[in-house]
Amino acid sequence: MEGNDPPPAFLDAMETILQKTILNNTRIWIDAEQQILQPSIDRWTINLMSKYNRGGGGGQAIVYNTLQAYLKDSRHKLEYQLQRAHQEGWTLAIKLVRGAYIENDIRSRIHDTKADTDASYNGIVRDLLSGTVTGVPTGPNFPKMHLFLAGHNAVSVAKASKLVRELQDQGTLKVLPEFGQLQ
Repeated sequence: MEGNDPPPAFLDAMETILQKTILNNTRIWIDAEQQILQPSIDRWTINLMSKYNRGGGGGQAIVYNTLQAYLKDSRHKLEYQLQRAHQEGWTLAIKLVRGAYIENDIRSRIHDTKADTDASYNGIVRDLLSGTVTGVPTGPNFPKMHLFLAGHNAVSVAKASKLVRELQDQGTLKVLPEFGQLQ
C-alpha cells in the first residue's frame, strides 16, 4: 500500500460516502492504523481534506485525519499538515488520540514512556489551542483548522478544558476543540 495511489474502487466509494456526508451535513473521521499502513492512509486522507475541507468563513471540515500522539513523529506530521493546508487554502481537521497499536507498531517510533506520550499529547493540544505551532503563521494568520480531542485521560481533558477557558478569557483561543471519549 505504501507509495501507491488508492485503488479506483476506493476512490469511487469515498466519493459516494463524502457526497452523502455533505448532504447529511455531517463529517467523517479517517482512523489511524498500524505504522506500516499509516503513510498511505495519511496521504490519501490529506488529499481528501484538500478537496472537501474548503468553503465557509470558518473553514468547512468534512474529513478528519487521526494523529497519534504516542508516535515520536506526531508533531512533525502535524506541522506538515498545517503548513500544507495553509499554503493550499483548505481547512485541516484533526482527531487527536494517544495511540492504540503499541503492541503492533515499531517500538523505536513510539515515545519511550507514558509521561513522554502525555507530554506529546498535551503539548500538541496547547500549541493548537494557542496557535503556536512551529513553522506556521501565528496570531490572526494561524491556519484554519478543526480539532477533535479524543481520549479517556481525565487529566488531559481537564488541562485542555482549563486552557480553553483561559485562552477564551484572554481572547487568544485559536481553535475551539470538540471533546470525545474513546471506548
